[in-house]
Amino acid sequence: MKDMKITITSLLVPAAILLLAACDVKDPIHDPEPPVKVTVVTEELPALTVKRDSFATSSPRMLLLGRTDDITGVTLATPYFTLSPPSGGEVRADHVYDSITFFARHGGTVWGDTTYMQQIHLYRLRELPPSAPVFNNATVPHEAEPLGSFTFWPGAGRVPPVLRFRLNNADALGREMLAMLAAGSSVMGDAAKFREYLKGLVVMADPSNTCISTLDPSAGGMGITLHWHDGGGTARSCSFVTGAAEDAPYMFMSTVNDPAGTLYSVLQQQTDALPFADAARQGYPDGQAVVCGTGGYMVRMELPDALPGQTEGRTPAKVEIRWHVRQPGWYTTPPVEGEEEVKEEMTNTPYPLPAAVRLYETDGDNRVKAAVTDAEGKPVDAILTDASPTYAKDGIYTADITHYYLSRLSRAAGQGMVALLAGVPVDELTASAGLMVMDSLPEIRVHWHEPVEE
Repeated sequence: MKDMKITITSLLVPAAILLLAACDVKDPIHDPEPPVKVTVVTEELPALTVKRDSFATSSPRMLLLGRTDDITGVTLATPYFTLSPPSGGEVRADHVYDSITFFARHGGTVWGDTTYMQQIHLYRLRELPPSAPVFNNATVPHEAEPLGSFTFWPGAGRVPPVLRFRLNNADALGREMLAMLAAGSSVMGDAAKFREYLKGLVVMADPSNTCISTLDPSAGGMGITLHWHDGGGTARSCSFVTGAAEDAPYMFMSTVNDPAGTLYSVLQQQTDALPFADAARQGYPDGQAVVCGTGGYMVRMELPDALPGQTEGRTPAKVEIRWHVRQPGWYTTPPVEGEEEVKEEMTNTPYPLPAAVRLYETDGDNRVKAAVTDAEGKPVDAILTDASPTYAKDGIYTADITHYYLSRLSRAAGQGMVALLAGVPVDELTASAGLMVMDSLPEIRVHWHEPVEE
């Protein structure tokens, strides 16, 4: 426990804890009422890594695609989606088929090792995707032969805004679809019939891939385009896309993490937990805890039933939880013989830190119950304020839990520890590959105010 003392002159704050809990505490630390002495008390919290066994991945704002290998093992992100029939694109019997292509608007973000070429394969589904909600470990059978494949370089500035490639193995499908359009088949005009005919597509990452990319499926961002020419040789085309019909096409992701061979392989059930100290490894000799979006990893913390530093005459003005984190991709090299310095180097696999980490109440089995809220009823997020989420080596997340602690936990004094989970916001799991590694225990910081005699 650390005990820092700073003296500030200002006005008295409300003395009663319950009164303070009911009020909207704006910033009593920087704007107190004199005369007041401010004492900051910091205490480390027990921490364990847990893993959600499943979470919904249907109807995401962004689709993730690819394969990456990090400290929690291999994670695969595989998007499944259905398409809508085209609008327009008049076809006559004398029109001639040319080709069929696939396109996907890139979301602009890549996670993982960008030094290798990435390959993706497009397959036709054999069954319709299941009804919502669909969870991260769901899959749908697909044809054995890919319709086509595409290779791209994931380095900065090299990913095209739209991934586009010809489906070399889909000419039979293309000719059939063109003939149906020419014949005026109802399949090509009815969304439900069309999806019964073309049940959907899946984009699979090659086993050699090292990155996860984002795809933007909104407003026709993904689909297949049929190309043909008319009797005069004029090129024509029409597209079957995501997000086009009122009866919206359906999409979900399979995001599966395989921790085999890592310390996190012990997390087989949601009830399992890996203590901070048990995750010690090279570069993290004291232990570590992990938050990860696609893997569903969260950090469980035990809060004390009494505020650290509480003594008679002190009034709590602010209660915070802080995490000191390391940018994934940085590693520590122990000093060699004759040297005292610990070397810190950057690998070629940087991962972004999550923009925010949300706090959740939990039960004894590590299930998410509800988000911790502030005095206005808004979810409490820990914000990365001390570093860039992209380039920094180290950073600090800070969450203000003043209202939660004083209004809820003070009434449960003497009833033992209360557990909270910290993780990527549950509603953003399907669009986040952010990885946050703690190489020191989280801490609770209490800013105490006490009167000063003049």
